[in-house]
Amino acid sequence: MATFSDKIHNPDKRQKPHQKNNPEIAALPASSPIEDIANIIRRDGGIIIKNFITPEEADPHYQKVGKYEGTLFPPTNLPSSGFAGKSPTFAHKGINYLAYHEAAKLLLKEES
Repeated sequence: MATFSDKIHNPDKRQKPHQKNNPEIAALPASSPIEDIANIIRRDGGIIIKNFITPEEADPHYQKVGKYEGTLFPPTNLPSSGFAGKSPTFAHKGINYLAYHEAAKLLLKEES
């Protein structure tokens, strides 16, 4: 049986007409070299890091959210507003994720 997380990690790729001109956002697996992550952030301004939290870790939190009833997002792309505040796992593993800090060291410079 597919979990909520499966739907997030394997979304429906069909685009709606209003999405056809949206820019693509580069995505790399969490195991990617930090320099590759930093280079994409420099180039594009952002990146999607995949699988830094397992579907099993995320699923209980998606279960609490329940079915999305809105129309802004497709049903396969559940919104997760405030996820860091609702999930200690996400807050710890996401915000304290080593790649996040290492990329920040490469990208941010202290100015005096």
